[in-house]
Amino acid sequence: SAPEPPFSITNSWLLYVLVLLCVVLVNKKPVYLTYLVLNGILGIFLFTIGFISLHNELSLNINILLFNPLYLVLVYFVIKNNLKLIRKTVLVLLGLLIIYLLLMVNKVHLVMFIPFITINLVLLNRICFLQNLP
Repeated sequence: SAPEPPFSITNSWLLYVLVLLCVVLVNKKPVYLTYLVLNGILGIFLFTIGFISLHNELSLNINILLFNPLYLVLVYFVIKNNLKLIRKTVLVLLGLLIIYLLLMVNKVHLVMFIPFITINLVLLNRICFLQNLP
């Protein structure tokens, strides 16, 4: 059998868990807004790839529910401090996360996405709390 490669922090699940923990623990608005912008950009990428790809795995990619372009809209509303639209957008994103969880319940790679799901839930909750939404 082939020898096991040496441990590397850059080739490990540990790196992305540490980055996600930093996003949650830092609790600064620019940090979590940056994370949400990156989620939105990844969502645009997945959305675009879904349209131009002929592969079923990419055209039917449900990860668009987790990494959603709607996060960019949420960031815009947070910057503009539009409380009513922040609340509506957060509720839509929470609904999409619930749908994502229901679709992923029997998938093997759900465990890999649990940190992202958790971070998104925490940040959406934090946005509602920090904005003092009714």
